[in-house]
Amino acid sequence: MLPKNITVIGGSLDADFLDGYHTLDLLKDPFYLAKNAAITAECALKVAVPYIKTTFEMSPVLILGWGRIGKCLARLLSALHCPVTVAARKESRRVMIDALGYRSCSIENIRTENYRLIINTVPAMVLPSASGTALKIDLASTQGIGGRDILQARGLPGLLAPESSGALIAQVITQWIKEK
Repeated sequence: MLPKNITVIGGSLDADFLDGYHTLDLLKDPFYLAKNAAITAECALKVAVPYIKTTFEMSPVLILGWGRIGKCLARLLSALHCPVTVAARKESRRVMIDALGYRSCSIENIRTENYRLIINTVPAMVLPSASGTALKIDLASTQGIGGRDILQARGLPGLLAPESSGALIAQVITQWIKEK
């Protein structure tokens, strides 16, 4: 029922009913995806702080996944002198993780008992259960950590950094308009 001369802005705009409309799909924009990952990583640390009873330097962290958010998390946590281990499926990614100065492990052979914080970024069940007392934060769009006592933390940029999130969206829209 919308007039055809409008632009639809959002994410995952592949629906047939949008055929014929101008669309700006934020989830296909590489600049938006990269910057939103950085905001998400920073927000994840905001979520963790009230639950961690030590400094980050004394809190070994396991990051599940080496995508955009995992990379941003590793960088932030490393800057806080946090011992960072990243679990990844592909050997080529684990080699890069090691080359960047983090520890790596295979996602299929995760041992969780030595970590204070486990953060999942993988949108698939990669850790059906976790031993130990680690704080578990799941950032992925689909649950990746099984069990109890898991903080489901989706949509963090809009919840914990709405001004930054809104500014990013405005920046992407402004750039898109300039390019049209």
